[in-house]
Amino acid sequence: MDPEKQKILLADEDENLQEIYSKALIDEGFEVLHATDGEDALEKIKENYENLDLVLLDVVMPKMDGFDVLEKIRGAWGGYKKIPIVMLTSLSDPEDIQMAKELGADRFFVKPENNPSDLVREIEKFLDEIHQSPERNYSVLYHAPSKK
Repeated sequence: MDPEKQKILLADEDENLQEIYSKALIDEGFEVLHATDGEDALEKIKENYENLDLVLLDVVMPKMDGFDVLEKIRGAWGGYKKIPIVMLTSLSDPEDIQMAKELGADRFFVKPENNPSDLVREIEKFLDEIHQSPERNYSVLYHAPSKK
């Protein structure tokens, strides 16, 4: 799939990681919008909904966490249910993964154990799947085993 003109919202409080992931996405032809907290993410989704191809959503963010953002997008806002959402987070506990699934995330990608090129490859694959079939199945991308 040609990512030309595809727009992704990257919502993450860590500006260094935003820069790293943004560069990898931009290098592959994606347009990237940024949000550094949950409220900003919701506002950008409202403003750009018609043109967004994907939301990359961290869980740990100020003002409103990613789970709350996800719940609003999938629940109360109804009309936003179709936008694909990938949780991009350092949380890897099974409970967090299950919560993301229950709230309506499409994918769960563990950072920073995976490099940005892995993320880009998985996003391209996921967007290809969406364009081939609008039905989406939840999956965990590169889930790292729990470290106990």
